[in-house]
Amino acid sequence: MTQAIAEARLSVAKSRIDDLEADARGAGSLEETSRVDRHVEALRKAHASARAAAQAAGSRFEDALQELGTRLRIAEHRRAAEVARTRDDFVRSVEAELHAWDSYLDQLQERSVAQTRGGRAEVSTSELRLRRNEAARRLGDVRTAPDGVWREHRERVFEALDELDHAAGTA
Repeated sequence: MTQAIAEARLSVAKSRIDDLEADARGAGSLEETSRVDRHVEALRKAHASARAAAQAAGSRFEDALQELGTRLRIAEHRRAAEVARTRDDFVRSVEAELHAWDSYLDQLQERSVAQTRGGRAEVSTSELRLRRNEAARRLGDVRTAPDGVWREHRERVFEALDELDHAAGTA
């Protein structure tokens, strides 16, 4: 990949990060803004990693850019879930986020296995998958909750997703 193409892709990613941050600042509560801030911070780190990898070239850049794109999708779906006004919109957004997490975990496992040939990488990915599955279980509670209380279950879904995001940041 040429340096110009790499810079163009990085520029698009940075623009998406900036848009996500601006959207959260303009319309969110303090709690929603705090959640998005955590995502934006992780995205900026991933962007910096992708930029450093682009300068070093090779497959590391492609891996970093792929991770950045996946983490962007996760954050964008999370934002959509946070502003969802209906249960159906919330469920759709979280399902999309969980699908993006599946992609991220697959990428992480592929890279980890390639780098370490098994061992600890499997444990780390397995722990993240357990957290992802817990978020999915809690989303099931949202689906089956009575109309008057589904929003209470929504917060439990966010808690599980936040735990997954935090664990992924330390994996």
